[in-house]
Amino acid sequence: MNIINRRLKYIMKVLCLYISMLWKKDYELYVFGSWFGEKFADNAKYLYLYFLHHGKNAVWITKSNDVYEQLKSLNLPVAMAYSREGRKYCRKAGFVFVCTGKNDLNENWIGGSTCIDLQHGVPLKKVMYDDTINGLLLTPKYKLHSFLTKLPLRKYYAASSSSTMSKIFKSALRINDSQILQFGLPRNDCFFDGTLSKVKYCDIPYKKMIAYMPTHRNTGSTPIDINKLFDLKKLNDFCVKNEILFVIKKHFYHNDESTNLNNFSNIIDLTRQQCDSQELLFNADMLISDYSGIYIDYLLLNRPIIFYAYDYKKYLTTDRNLYFNYEEVAPGYIVQDFETLFEKLNDAVLKGFCVQDKHYYVKDLFFDKNNQGQVSEKYLEFVTLLSLQKSKKCSASNKKA
Repeated sequence: MNIINRRLKYIMKVLCLYISMLWKKDYELYVFGSWFGEKFADNAKYLYLYFLHHGKNAVWITKSNDVYEQLKSLNLPVAMAYSREGRKYCRKAGFVFVCTGKNDLNENWIGGSTCIDLQHGVPLKKVMYDDTINGLLLTPKYKLHSFLTKLPLRKYYAASSSSTMSKIFKSALRINDSQILQFGLPRNDCFFDGTLSKVKYCDIPYKKMIAYMPTHRNTGSTPIDINKLFDLKKLNDFCVKNEILFVIKKHFYHNDESTNLNNFSNIIDLTRQQCDSQELLFNADMLISDYSGIYIDYLLLNRPIIFYAYDYKKYLTTDRNLYFNYEEVAPGYIVQDFETLFEKLNDAVLKGFCVQDKHYYVKDLFFDKNNQGQVSEKYLEFVTLLSLQKSKKCSASNKKA
């Protein structure tokens, strides 16, 4: 019975997609969502705020009551995804913006809308159709889904930050050149537009902040055990001595994990808190990461990075393959154990927080020169031009009729 119910529910979803194609689209209505509807974050957040700032009819769609109340309290346009209002906005919107997938919104009612996938970062790991280890998009079930939804979801564009990344997205998403918007990532505009300021993440005094932001392991099913990865007492003593705050922020998929840090004054864990990643990067004097694309955003700030690849071989064989030779695109020290990591932290304190020579080469690889600053204007110009073209087409059709 459960199988029958699931199949009936799926059939209804597909029908809704086709029905929503019948609605007349308002090409001056833009809806945005991110992270399965659970967060107000990422590229979609920053582009939404940019559109509002420029007087556009932009609405945030969410599945989180907390996000809904947050935006309501700020008098920002928002609707719950599965509410009557949310369905209406998704049906009517000429443009929908997502960053993890169409289920960032009410995915059942966006048939016929133009979808712009802003992505949720620059992938170092192989994703989508290129991810042969997990192979989720290569299953008969997904192939059938792709076939059934191809018509209502055919108006699709994907954001890219460089010519290198555009080649990757063509393969990973199986799209053509005309569907790639090589405009850059809106979420990084805040590094340059003056909207961010220095934030105190705890009450203790500190002069430098180091952020540890690892990628997920097996979409969160393999825990990231901080107690095993770090000698927390040794690290905390080092941080106290050098007036450093050490901040841990795991991937969204590890939100349920927690580490008891009550005995460590200078180490905090923000994983379970609503913490904007771009703001955290902006405030960090050094980043420690691994295979996460978060370090690629951080390149734009020209600050040092250490790569803590404690499970390198295992990761490549059981989780994800990488698009690049890791050593070539990791512009910082690569370490595999805490003691080596600790040595490099000591070096950074003694020699100053400096980037390595190849930092700028790697930055240019992932970001075209014209995408290393503010880029949101490009998206606004694109949809404005597309709206104008569609309006002219509609006018021409009406005259013929």
